[in-house]
Amino acid sequence: MKLRQPMPELIGAKEWLNGEVTREQLIGEKPTLIHFWSISCHLCKEAMPQVNEFRDRYSDKLNVVAVHMPRSEDDLDLNKIKEVAAEHDITQPIFVDSDHKLTDAFENE
Repeated sequence: MKLRQPMPELIGAKEWLNGEVTREQLIGEKPTLIHFWSISCHLCKEAMPQVNEFRDRYSDKLNVVAVHMPRSEDDLDLNKIKEVAAEHDITQPIFVDSDHKLTDAFENE
């Protein structure tokens, strides 16, 4: 996604975990951090403490949303996604993007 393009609508989730948010709730005065991750991604797990720190430290100044994008068939297990999210203290809303709809809308590779 190119800079200054409108944020895509948050549609196509297999499920939302930790609550659901809309595009309208995220645009406005506070910037939004969209964190793409996968349960099979080692680097994603390493980055989670920093994302959680931003979420907690700047909770009044920053929106944080996690997007789980599967990298393989093994990453589609919803119970495993919930388990890994709990292990890594992901308490922000999680868009479970099993069909890569939001991933594609953001042009994330």
